[in-house]
Amino acid sequence: MARRHLKGLVALFALVLILWSGKVVWSQYGFFDTGVRTWRYPVGAAEFVRAEKIPGNIFHNYEWGGYLMWTLFPEYRVFWDARQISSEMFLLGTRIMAGDPERDAILNRYDVNTIILSPVHYMTGGRQARILDPLRRDPRWVLVYAGGSEVVFVRASSVDLLWLRKKALPDARVDDVILGLTSVLLKENPRRFKAYGERAKIYLERKDFRQALKELEYYVALAPEENRDAEAVKIYHSLQKRFSGQSPGL
Repeated sequence: MARRHLKGLVALFALVLILWSGKVVWSQYGFFDTGVRTWRYPVGAAEFVRAEKIPGNIFHNYEWGGYLMWTLFPEYRVFWDARQISSEMFLLGTRIMAGDPERDAILNRYDVNTIILSPVHYMTGGRQARILDPLRRDPRWVLVYAGGSEVVFVRASSVDLLWLRKKALPDARVDDVILGLTSVLLKENPRRFKAYGERAKIYLERKDFRQALKELEYYVALAPEENRDAEAVKIYHSLQKRFSGQSPGL
């Protein structure tokens, strides 16, 4: 009898442990919605690439290599993957992600015609990818997809001109993705101060100064003093004065 009770207690403890360990998953996604997180993987971009048959090869965020290989191989080849053993490809990939001036020469060398990127990254606390601004300014690359957690740029010279005119998107769509993705990242972890900084830049660009001030308030409150961007702090104080009636504007 005692042994039966002991087995029952062990089984009950195991059940409680399983339920407790699944609490986070359940609270965010529910027990029956535990598939691929669309904000962590380029689900929409992969479907777009496959449907539109845009040219490869593909450059992408490092951690997306496995997913893109799984969904798009053999029609498409990916640049790098977390399982790779080539230090050369890893170093080249990090140079491209860092916005290296030689990035296009590297992409040409490996016949890359499509770039799939997350504009901001959860592992960097929501900071914008360094390659993004140079890519947005480069007329050789055109934004053709923006949704979920990712954007897709295609090399203009690699696609039909009529198709490109039809599919080309305004640059502001990149900022829409950034706002959506940072909102998800901040819901998961509200202390990602870099995400607030990125959001503030967009609202300043859009001249939504009240919203920019709200984002900067979080940024200044959460960012360690040694990591604060001096220009962001300056703008924050200027906006404070503006909305308190002490200054006509920036």
